[in-house]
Amino acid sequence: MTFKGLLFSYRGRISVRRFWLGKALVYGIAFAAFCAIHIVTPPVDPRSFDPNYQGWYSESIMWGALAVLMLISTVMNFAVMVKRCHDRNKSGWYTLIALVPYAGFFWWVIDLGILEGHHGPSQYGPDPQNRPPRAPSAGGFDAGQLRKTGAVLDDGLISQDEYDRKKQQLMGA
Repeated sequence: MTFKGLLFSYRGRISVRRFWLGKALVYGIAFAAFCAIHIVTPPVDPRSFDPNYQGWYSESIMWGALAVLMLISTVMNFAVMVKRCHDRNKSGWYTLIALVPYAGFFWWVIDLGILEGHHGPSQYGPDPQNRPPRAPSAGGFDAGQLRKTGAVLDDGLISQDEYDRKKQQLMGA
């Protein structure tokens, strides 16, 4: 994945490692841009609070540049978080949880920054770590599919032997 794809694309999946790399890049770029803006613009003149002062333009440029910086860093931050949500097999809308004070921070650190992603491909793309899908746990089976197969048997659309084979297949025996 390219630098542009990591920070500006909302498609695909990224691993935990790429998530933290993306976060570091976003905050590093924002910090460097913030420092550059403050170096380029002069300090705030106390006279700027006077309504008749004519030197307001430098402060306006600084605040405008900071607003653009915040907007761009927010877009990059959410792009990284959306791709990580996709790796956890969740909608990108879950990133809005991060806007909740305190709880949102802990959510993204734990859910996006620590927990492992979905194994195998998903609706959001291939697994970034090329892991095979997880096998069902021992003794685990899809009860809903078994019920559907039983309904088909009750309707007379399959025989008892076909039902028994499907049941064995679903139960992993």
